[in-house]
Amino acid sequence: MLLFGCLFTLEASAQAQKGDDAYRSVLEQYMVASGSMASYDAMLDMLFQSMPQLTEAKQQEIRKKAAARLIDQLMPAYKRYLSVDDLKAAMAFYATPAGQRIQKSQQPLMQDAMQVGHKFGMELQQMIMEAM
Repeated sequence: MLLFGCLFTLEASAQAQKGDDAYRSVLEQYMVASGSMASYDAMLDMLFQSMPQLTEAKQQEIRKKAAARLIDQLMPAYKRYLSVDDLKAAMAFYATPAGQRIQKSQQPLMQDAMQVGHKFGMELQQMIMEAM
């Protein structure tokens, strides 16, 4: 009976790993399609500019390892909220003209939104101070 339990546990673990590998593959594709990896690459480019001693080969090695770690760390959150079918549907949207415009505008839109958020935060703080 114990042997059966161990074999069942090993089989379940192998099936879960296959499922994780499939999800990870689709998540990687989604992150490229959505522009998330482009934002990640832009961040690394800025970081590497401050480290000219790193060779191109070292930079590529770091990019590859860091991207794998990032996806590993993000995957549980994505799996909690989005199925493989959800990610595939989002990728299909990003392949449309509207999806491509949204994908290309995300980074500058976020920068603009941060500026608005900062200004709004200051205005909100002033409103609260005036109400006191």
